[in-house]
Amino acid sequence: MLGYFLIYVAGFLLSGIWNASRIFIYSFLTKRKLKVLGYFDACFAALIPATIICLYFNANPFAVSGIANIRLWCIAIVTVLLVSCIVLAGKRLLSGSKNKENSSSTDSRKTLFSNILDGAFMEIPQRLMMQTFICGLLNKFGMNIYSGILINAVVWCSGIIFQAVVMNKEKNAMKLIPELIASFIFSIGVGYVFLESSCIFMTMISHAAQRIVTTLGSYHIRSNRS
Repeated sequence: MLGYFLIYVAGFLLSGIWNASRIFIYSFLTKRKLKVLGYFDACFAALIPATIICLYFNANPFAVSGIANIRLWCIAIVTVLLVSCIVLAGKRLLSGSKNKENSSSTDSRKTLFSNILDGAFMEIPQRLMMQTFICGLLNKFGMNIYSGILINAVVWCSGIIFQAVVMNKEKNAMKLIPELIASFIFSIGVGYVFLESSCIFMTMISHAAQRIVTTLGSYHIRSNRS
């Protein structure tokens, strides 16, 4: 158990380095009036560490053979639909709360297109960088590689909690809890798809699809409320 915990700690530290790099890159691009590129800050911050990790562990995340696996697509579709339902249920709950204006203004800041790109490219840090790193360590030390899916999910949920509690980014528990549940379930489902397929394109498509459903669903909720 100690080994698994230490790998979790290593993953959490990596997520901290990535997040700090992301903030720096976004600030750098914004100051140079390149804010449109800021939508890709998560991807930019993960490219170098992800490349190093893949080379070190001799991982090939671009195996297109997995795309033909119908079972994995079914898992991805179920995951996307389940997570979308959780996210939209949380938004619907918030729409009747005192914080509905904050939720609406936050949602309206991004267009559908930018949400799709943000979701797709978030797979670079979440799966290509982090899950490859965690599963690579597990494999290196002869541990259960499938536990890397769970560890990766816990790492990202820990990051959400850290930002909410320490950085005071989200004080609304009603919004935080659905986000944690959705993030955990998505990481488990799509993480399994990535581990089995070794195809980052499948997870990028899945994440983009989830953003399409939740963004359109959010528009529908707001239109009904107004």
